[in-house]
Amino acid sequence: MLDALRNRMSRRSRVVARAVGLASWLAAGAVCYPVYSVFFLLYPEHRGLTLRVAIADVIGLALVVALRYATRRPRPRERRDHRYIMPWNRYSFPSGHVVRAFAVCMALTMSGPAYLALTLPVGCLIGLSRLALARHYPSDVLAGIGLGMLAGLASALPTLAHLSER
Repeated sequence: MLDALRNRMSRRSRVVARAVGLASWLAAGAVCYPVYSVFFLLYPEHRGLTLRVAIADVIGLALVVALRYATRRPRPRERRDHRYIMPWNRYSFPSGHVVRAFAVCMALTMSGPAYLALTLPVGCLIGLSRLALARHYPSDVLAGIGLGMLAGLASALPTLAHLSER
């Protein structure tokens, strides 16, 4: 009886772990940059918006790299077997996945508030996944939310300046 319960819990844990991993994967650069490219090429009527989202992402990445080198905060649970492709990924503060998620969220929301209903829950799910995977401290995620929102707002500045000239 106890073995059956353990097996059932272990299957459920694997499903939860995969879902958490998928949520975290959604904000990986290897996923986002090809998606931006496809949208840019296939939807010419939305090129301005796609460009704004990509600019927000690049601004967020610049903030992440600068802060990671400035703080050099180790991750909560270092994986000894993991080799980082990008050297700044050794560090924890701030969460790059969360910065990207909230930069995209804010950039899209600046063009239409309806995007918020989809992007905010996804951003929160990504933040929670980074905590659940023990890749970040809560302060990394909170800083990522704030920095991502700033990056998203910054991406809209050229548009806002253009509108104010009218």
